[in-house]
Amino acid sequence: MEQANGAAKTKLEQLSKLLNIKLRSAQGFLQEELNAMQSRIKKAEKKLDTVIAAAKEQRERLQACELTAESLEKVERCEAALQKASEAERPFQKDCEVSPAEAQQALADCEATALAAQKAISEARSATLQCLTKAKEFGEAASDLCTKDQLALQKRLDGMALKLNELKKETTERKRKAHLLTTAEKVSKVEAAVKQMGEVMARFSESSIATLSKDEAQKISEEGCTVEQTAQACMESAKRFLGQRMQEAKTLQEAQRVPFMADLSKLQSRLTAAQVEVAKLSKQLTEREQSFVAVRLSQDVDNELRRISEEGKVAAQVCQDLLEGEGHAKLLLLLRHDAVVEILQDHISASQTVENLWEDLSAGDASVTQDRFADWLQSRSEVSSGTLTKEQTLQVWPLLVKGEQMKQAEFQDLLLARRCAANTIGLWNAPSGGREICQLYEGEAVQILDTSDERPHCRLLRDGSSLWVASAECLQPTAAGQLASLEAYIKAAFANCNFSATQTEQKAAQVASIKQGPLVPIRSKLLEVSKKLTQEKAKLDILKSNLLTAKEAAQQEREAEVKELMDAKCKAFQEESSRRGKEALKEAEEATNQVLQGAEESQRLSLSELEALQTQGETAFEVLKSSKGVITQLLDSFDSFKGPKRTMLLQARVELNKINSQLFAMEQKCGSCSESLRQAHAQALKKLTVRARNALRHAFRQSGLSPDSAFLQAARSDQDQVSEEEFLLFVSKLGEEVTSEQAKMLYKEFARSGMFKGNFLKAVQEYGCCVREVAMTGGLSIGTVTGTIRKILMHEVLEILEGPCTEEEANVQRVRCRALKDGKEGWITIKGNQGTPFLKPREKPFLLVAGETEFRAESELSSEVLRKLQMGEKLELLEGPREVTFEEKVFLQGVAADGSEGFVLLQEMVSSGIEGPSDRHYVCKSTIAMTDVEDITSCKVLCKIQSGDLLEALGDPVEGEPGAIPRRRFLACGSGQEGWVTLTGNAGTVYLEQSQRHWLVASSVALRLSTDDEALAKRALKEELFEEKARRTVRPKPQVQMKARSLVDWTVGWVSFVAGPNAPVKPSSDAP
Repeated sequence: MEQANGAAKTKLEQLSKLLNIKLRSAQGFLQEELNAMQSRIKKAEKKLDTVIAAAKEQRERLQACELTAESLEKVERCEAALQKASEAERPFQKDCEVSPAEAQQALADCEATALAAQKAISEARSATLQCLTKAKEFGEAASDLCTKDQLALQKRLDGMALKLNELKKETTERKRKAHLLTTAEKVSKVEAAVKQMGEVMARFSESSIATLSKDEAQKISEEGCTVEQTAQACMESAKRFLGQRMQEAKTLQEAQRVPFMADLSKLQSRLTAAQVEVAKLSKQLTEREQSFVAVRLSQDVDNELRRISEEGKVAAQVCQDLLEGEGHAKLLLLLRHDAVVEILQDHISASQTVENLWEDLSAGDASVTQDRFADWLQSRSEVSSGTLTKEQTLQVWPLLVKGEQMKQAEFQDLLLARRCAANTIGLWNAPSGGREICQLYEGEAVQILDTSDERPHCRLLRDGSSLWVASAECLQPTAAGQLASLEAYIKAAFANCNFSATQTEQKAAQVASIKQGPLVPIRSKLLEVSKKLTQEKAKLDILKSNLLTAKEAAQQEREAEVKELMDAKCKAFQEESSRRGKEALKEAEEATNQVLQGAEESQRLSLSELEALQTQGETAFEVLKSSKGVITQLLDSFDSFKGPKRTMLLQARVELNKINSQLFAMEQKCGSCSESLRQAHAQALKKLTVRARNALRHAFRQSGLSPDSAFLQAARSDQDQVSEEEFLLFVSKLGEEVTSEQAKMLYKEFARSGMFKGNFLKAVQEYGCCVREVAMTGGLSIGTVTGTIRKILMHEVLEILEGPCTEEEANVQRVRCRALKDGKEGWITIKGNQGTPFLKPREKPFLLVAGETEFRAESELSSEVLRKLQMGEKLELLEGPREVTFEEKVFLQGVAADGSEGFVLLQEMVSSGIEGPSDRHYVCKSTIAMTDVEDITSCKVLCKIQSGDLLEALGDPVEGEPGAIPRRRFLACGSGQEGWVTLTGNAGTVYLEQSQRHWLVASSVALRLSTDDEALAKRALKEELFEEKARRTVRPKPQVQMKARSLVDWTVGWVSFVAGPNAPVKPSSDAP
């Protein structure tokens, strides 16, 4: 608007200047007109000035309103912030008391909202001042209006500022009270912690120290330390908070500071008293702890000294018999005892049971004498460390049994499982509960007596005592005996004594640094105990050294015994191994040489001789296998010799390996010869079998019998299969062409699982396969007048019906046969006069059902279904296979009258009498009117027919006058309106055209879901309209058809299927 006013004013000024210039030279009428125009311009200028002034005032009023609105928005924000500050005080306005924590949070909210309100008021005041300054730039009316509004807003802000100051004063007072309450609460927490600390100390009195256990004292001490730490933490928090409040009190006015400081001083006095009490109780706790440690330390060192002394006495008592007098002989006897146990344990680990071992030893007797046991043990000692002579075994006998004869219980006691302690574990006097007697040290061995209880029951090998071990998890299998267990015990006792002495000296040194308190007197006792432990350690060291020296001497003598025995044993074993190896090699050579000699003449041998030679080869293989087993057993026996004795047997081992290599080479030669014999035997058998098979089939064809009647004639006793006697009788009746031996050979070949009907047919019927195209003629003579029936293609299967016969003119062999593909019969040449083959033999074709399929009476798909063929069923091929192609199928894809979509088979519609699309339905090609009568000059329009609308003709066409526009009565299928419509205009415009997409289905036709043959039908179309949307042509895959007979029920029928990897019927070479 301002731009328009400015432009108008500029134009008026320019026009006024132009008139002034013209008036200078104008006269008469022109001057009068120019003056009149100048007067009009001045009026227009005045009017324009009025309009500009009014626009300016309006603009200024709008700007004033905008400024007022901005200020009002900020004032409203102030009111909202002040409202939040008021709401923050609500927790203090409730009747219920507010906890110190809640009060502190509420105060923080009050201060935050008050600060936000103060900031908002300052911003609003600044905004109103700026608006007042801008209002002075407006005109009088707008300036007064804006100033009035801004002053009113400033007044509201002043009221809010007063209210905010009152809120701040209330918040300050509440903050002081809340701080006072918080301080009092913190002091109370300190006093409560001091009280709890006193309660703990009451349980840790001087009188209770002697009766408290270590765990109880430790628990009380830890609890006291925890309570003390809690009290110190609460005290530090209270002191810090109280100091902050005192600093804040200094900033208050006199009237507020005096009472506030008085309250804080009272709290300070309570806090000081609590601090003094904490220090007192802390000192008492330290003294009580030292008193308890002094008592317990004294008890512990006494108990430890007592335990070490008892272990030293036990060790000295056990070792006394082994280190004095005949101790060396006793140690050697213990080592021999361990050797006996090791021999027996080795047999148990070699998958033999204790019961079987006792049965082998006792031979059913209730007890065993020492001589019998010693002899039996000599035959079982196969390990170097467990080698003993009979005399040595008899010396060990008193350690094995208590009487003169060994019973089964004593034998089982020797074979009790031995376990070694992986680490130190406690030994108890009861299977559950009870008390711990002593400890089983690492390396000590025990015999497991019973594992059914919570703690395993065991016997200690060091002294023979029976106790219960705390847990079986720390025990692991071992072969250690009494001597090793005793050594481990003495070493552990010495280590314990050394450790205890060191620990006692360290404790005495630690106590020496304490100058006062209950621990000072205990140092002298610790030094005294340390001296006694050192003496015990010296005794155990001497005992350990003596035992190790005696053990080493006994072990050296035992090793010398074992070495002498093993040398003799190795020598005997070496001689025995060499002898057995040579005998096995000789036997294998003799058996192999017989087979090699016979294999050189295999081409000249008869079938029976080849079979006998094959039997010799199998025998030779068994001999080789047995010989290799002997060598392997001997080589495995070397593993029983350990250590340096294996080196002594190296020569014997090398000799056995050489023999093993020779046996392997013989096995290779024998295998090669056996393979040659097998091939020669198979070739000879094949020739004889082919000769016998051809003779049987030729004789059968000459007999004139049909295969089915021949089977019924042969199977007299059983209608399912033919026995060997019945088969031989049947063949004998065919003539002398097939011998009895040939008949037996054929029965074995075709009746491997029984001479069932399928196998019988396979034996008597002959088939061939075309390997080169050849002509099938009507007669034997190639030049016969009957001519060629058809060409036999490669891979066609034919059944031989007659022949072979010689065609004298061409001098070739010909047979009469039936082509399975189409059943044609005629004569074909087997082999040309130049040797070119046309037909090769093949077995009777059978089929295997690989998937369910229909068995039909005829080859047509519409024929009767006899039954379903089952998976795995065998069929006899009678005719086929031949490929059958089918007519293309045309499907109409469209929509029925009710909107159902689907496919309709065109051939099915044609067969039902529908020759083509409906001749009574038309489609609108160009928009035209439908009228009520035929006469176009007197008609009335009923409706518009749009392009694409479908109409159905009513009645027959009306023939009008020559040259008249063709019209016809129709029914609009969409709206149901009936009327007259023009078909073609006088200028040639086509309005309606007969539809080629709408089919009137009179009889029932299926509406399918898809074009698949197995697709389900949605519903049947009948006496309704079907609109075609598209056409789809489907070419059915060619099918393979075969005529076959089931070998299950002998039903004859046809199978049809699509060839491919998933075909339901596949070739099978075997009959059932």
